[in-house]
Amino acid sequence: MKFITYCLIQVMVYFSIDAFAQEWTVIELEDFQAKILELEKIKKENQSFAVEGEYLFYEQHKGGEPSYSFPLVMRIHPEEEKVYMEQLGRTMIQNENVLITCDTSTLQLIVQKSNPAFYKQRMTGDFTALAKSESKAKYRKSGRIEIYRLEFPEGATYKAVELWVNPTKNVIEKYVMFAREQVADEFKKEVEYIQPRMEIVYSDYLIGKEVEKQKFSDPKVYFSDLKLLTPTPEFEGYEIIDLRNQD
Repeated sequence: MKFITYCLIQVMVYFSIDAFAQEWTVIELEDFQAKILELEKIKKENQSFAVEGEYLFYEQHKGGEPSYSFPLVMRIHPEEEKVYMEQLGRTMIQNENVLITCDTSTLQLIVQKSNPAFYKQRMTGDFTALAKSESKAKYRKSGRIEIYRLEFPEGATYKAVELWVNPTKNVIEKYVMFAREQVADEFKKEVEYIQPRMEIVYSDYLIGKEVEKQKFSDPKVYFSDLKLLTPTPEFEGYEIIDLRNQD
């Protein structure tokens, strides 16, 4: 699991060249920011939204077969303040009062205050730090796909991130992350260093009433008494971490 954790913290983007790929063109950070804000408009404020996909973990920046994969499910229903997510082996559910994360690998139930950020679109002010940074933004096309790349300066946690955008639908098809440093693969008998990347491949975008027909779990799945944090029989052996009183 350390390899997976490292990818989550250290990684951000995928690089691929094919016969139809253009050379990279340097663009302004403001152009990168503008594209993200444009993509946010796929849904209107307070409109239900859902997407499914897959997390793929690779040992190197280029090529290869994925070493690990996890399904991704995200459903957001702002009007009823509901969230349902499955990612990296964790399930997250949220209502108007509480956010519960169930981690089946560590046998933990994490309880937090509900997070309104799930329902909000990004605004220009969210990118103030990016605009002032020494990062570099680039753009190129690969076939029908438009690729926006953000490269971070030396010393930054990440090396680069890329957004692979379908310009016809104006949605992100893939988000890839590159690790800056090489790490030893703990799953190999002999010492072997890898420079991992993580790809998030998106599919099946839904907006509006179609989302509201999808599954939104209730906290009662995990707790028979949420006030006392009494777990249901299925989760009696789980460690309960209550973070609701933290700022």
